[in-house]
Amino acid sequence: MLTLNDLVGTKVILCPKQKFQANTNLYAVTLHGVEVGGLWIEHPALSEIVAHSVHKTVEELPKDPVFFFPYSEIEHLSAFSTRIDPKSLGL
Repeated sequence: MLTLNDLVGTKVILCPKQKFQANTNLYAVTLHGVEVGGLWIEHPALSEIVAHSVHKTVEELPKDPVFFFPYSEIEHLSAFSTRIDPKSLGL
């Protein structure tokens, strides 16, 4: 049986309840950690949002920042098949 902990370090498809980019509601994010209350994820759009809100450039942020996403803010999460390349889906 596949668990979220098995997916740490891989790309998964996240559908949040609120979009963080205007043109999509599905995001290929890197899963960095799993906790009781949510997930630690990495995605460039989140870095851009934070940089903008603190009036910095993405380059001024710590390298590869990760963000906590509570389960209550996630509509659904999907894992990639080992046969599917996320880039082929445009994600």
